[in-house]
Amino acid sequence: MDCNHIHASCMGTAPDHLYQDYIMVEDSENYLIAAVADGLGSKISSQRGANLICQFIINFFKKEDSDRFAPSFSDNIIEEWYQFLSSKGVASSDCQTTSSFLFFDKVSFLLCTPSHK
Repeated sequence: MDCNHIHASCMGTAPDHLYQDYIMVEDSENYLIAAVADGLGSKISSQRGANLICQFIINFFKKEDSDRFAPSFSDNIIEEWYQFLSSKGVASSDCQTTSSFLFFDKVSFLLCTPSHK
């Protein structure tokens, strides 16, 4: 399957915390995924956290077996995020970030975005 994939990072203003913002977009025949993150500058690896969460979100939604629209979706993605960080040897407390995403399934015309409780 062909897909277009872009990513970018934006330079922060603090000299010791550069590139804390990150965006990734992947567009294929079957789906469109966009993820954006802003690393929390007070954390030692916030720029890495912003990059990793965007990678994680893109890969999470690309999985064929992902039950993206299940009621337990939000619990599953958070649990998998912590597992992903652990596999990278990164402490979640060191790479805190805010993030948001959009997933659009072009085949079934379903849209998934984060909900806030």
